Parts: sequence; C-alpha cells; structure tokens
Amino acid sequence: MLSRSPARRPHPASSRHAAAAEPTRSRPTAAGTALQRAQRNPASLTPADLLALQRAVGNQAVGQLLEQVRAGAPAPTEADPTPSVVQRLPYAAPYSLGQTRRILNESEGRGSPVNNQAGHPRQHVGNWEKAEKYAEQQSRTKSVFTSTEEQDKAVQSALSSASGQAALGQLDVTPNAAGRQVIASVATEPVDVKVVRAKKKKGAPQGQVKSWTYQNGRAQRITMVVDSMGTGQNGDIHIQTAYPVLD
Repeated sequence: MLSRSPARRPHPASSRHAAAAEPTRSRPTAAGTALQRAQRNPASLTPADLLALQRAVGNQAVGQLLEQVRAGAPAPTEADPTPSVVQRLPYAAPYSLGQTRRILNESEGRGSPVNNQAGHPRQHVGNWEKAEKYAEQQSRTKSVFTSTEEQDKAVQSALSSASGQAALGQLDVTPNAAGRQVIASVATEPVDVKVVRAKKKKGAPQGQVKSWTYQNGRAQRITMVVDSMGTGQNGDIHIQTAYPVLD
C-alpha cells in the first residue's frame, strides 16, 4: 500500500528570494509626472508642475521651457490628434536670460497696457547724459547700467527673487485685466554700472552744478515697473522701466 508523502512547504528563505525577484513598482514623482506632461504638451503644465520642475532641474531649464511654450503651443500629433486646451501660463514663474532680454527689447517703445505710455527700460543703458540729467535735477548720485547684458542679468535676478515672484503673483490674481507692480530696490546679483555725481555750486539754485564726477561702479539692487498684458492668454509681462539702485 502506497503511502502519501506530506506536501513540502516552501522554505521561508526561498519565498523571500522569489519576492525579491519581482520588480518593485515605484510611484512616479511629482517632477517625473510634470516632465512627462511637459514632453507631451508643455502648455498643460500647472503652477504645481512648474514648481516641481523648478526644484528638480532648476530655474534656467524651466525658464527655457516656458520660453518655448510662450512662443506657441505645440501642434497636434498623430499620437494625440486632439488639441488640448491651452492654459494661461502664470506670470509668477522662472524667466530665462534669453526670455528676459526679449521682454526688455519688446517693451522698449511699446505702449504700456496700463496707461499706454511708451516703455523705456533700455533708453538709460550706457547713457551718461541721462544719468547727468537726473543727477542734476535731483541733486543726488545717479547710475545707469553699462550695457544691456548687465541689465538683462539684473532684471532676471530680480524677477526670480522672492520679492519679484510675490509681485508677479499679484498680477496673476486678475489675469484678464492689465495691472502694474513696482518691484522697488530688490537685491540682485552684482552688475556693472556707470555712476554720475553732480557737484552743485554753493548757494546755486537747483539745476546748476559746478562739475560732474564720473566713475564705474557695481550695483546690487534694482527698481523696476512691471505691467501684465491683461489678455488672460499666454503672453509675457511688459517692463515699463528698470534701473539700478546704489546702496
């Protein structure tokens, strides 16, 4: 008579090895999800996506991505023939150096969406005469950026600062209406400036100076006036003016 042998139970160690052999499934990170969405349709990125990407890859990379999106939403592809709804991009977002330069150039001479006065962020750059004029009128030291490259760096630094992002966030509150924010004396990275000091004649009325003192210097603060376009659509800010502030 045949006897039945008891069924063998798997060894606990072999069960652990089998479990270890199975690939583990990790949850996608917020940055990974945002990156996939950016690759598929950058215009669908939300503010939370932008923040996750900013933490993962940095301001410059996200700024370049936003610059591409603002240039135009991607066309539908065979894989995704239905165009998605284009969401308005927030003003409070990183700006690349190239995007900052383009905004400043386009703002020069363009009517402000707030009061239609011509923007003039570039007209003071490297202009000794402008610095002389304001130094004499205000009887105080004035400065101008030595070049547009130095201004670009200062403006980008100001927009990316906590104060700059807070001001841009205020413009996001009413995106369909033109608005204005003054970012006053905000700290930036050091940039080269031209400095003019006006020496007044003793007892002379305002506007009469004895001599000018010219020198090169460094500025670590900037004041700028930023307007929103007020269209509620994908678009850039308008910079009415941007000038260095000496400590």
